[in-house]
Amino acid sequence: MHYQEYTPSTDLIPYLDCYWTLRTGTLPMASPRRVIPDICTDVIFNLGEEVQIWNGKTHRLKPGKPYLIGTMTTFQDMLLPAGANLAGIRFKPFGLSTLLGIRQQGMANQIQELDPTTFPWDYGFFQPSGIEPEPQADWKKINTLLRRHLHGKDNTLINNLVGTLLDIRGQIAVRELASQYHTTERQLERKFGEHLGVPLKEICNLIRFQYTYQLISHRERQQSLLDIAFRAGYYDHAHLTRHFKRYAGHLPSRIG
Repeated sequence: MHYQEYTPSTDLIPYLDCYWTLRTGTLPMASPRRVIPDICTDVIFNLGEEVQIWNGKTHRLKPGKPYLIGTMTTFQDMLLPAGANLAGIRFKPFGLSTLLGIRQQGMANQIQELDPTTFPWDYGFFQPSGIEPEPQADWKKINTLLRRHLHGKDNTLINNLVGTLLDIRGQIAVRELASQYHTTERQLERKFGEHLGVPLKEICNLIRFQYTYQLISHRERQQSLLDIAFRAGYYDHAHLTRHFKRYAGHLPSRIG
């Protein structure tokens, strides 16, 4: 299995986290892969064999189709057969709605096949399954397509807001964030609900979980999970464990 990320052009970085590809090649049997939630949204092109995703119910990504993966608030399990070949565009929070006008109200944890009228792209520039791809050339074409949507876009306020959440690792009350940006809690919650399909408080929880996951992944032997829990703003070890079971599907002690 081979997963690789590619950096978007500089002017698209306010809207995109990365481009990525995932290929299995020849496998003796289907391979499982667990994906933990972040605060991004993915548009996935299936260029190979059918891929199954389970997140409480089973979804099938059919060959030759593009899909929108809504903001995740729990883990997803992928079952990747031999010949799986996925290419994805990972949008930062508000990137999809700001750049392409696609809002995600009601789309949390949903996987939706994209209608050509909603996402009118001919993605035949990707190499067909079974042919050695040239991803750098493909992503340059994607850059060109996305840059056509940049005219008149200003993501400064949203970037600053999300940047604040990331800087403080999600450890802030909604009312405090609203006061900092001279708005109301209701306006903030409505903006997050319409554009991301997820409440602001949940976004804060996801940011804190991702930060904690990285701390545990790179912890030194003398560091206890309780020490990390306090550092990441959890009340106690039990609070940390509940979040891990919800978002990762396993205990924090299984990392590393």
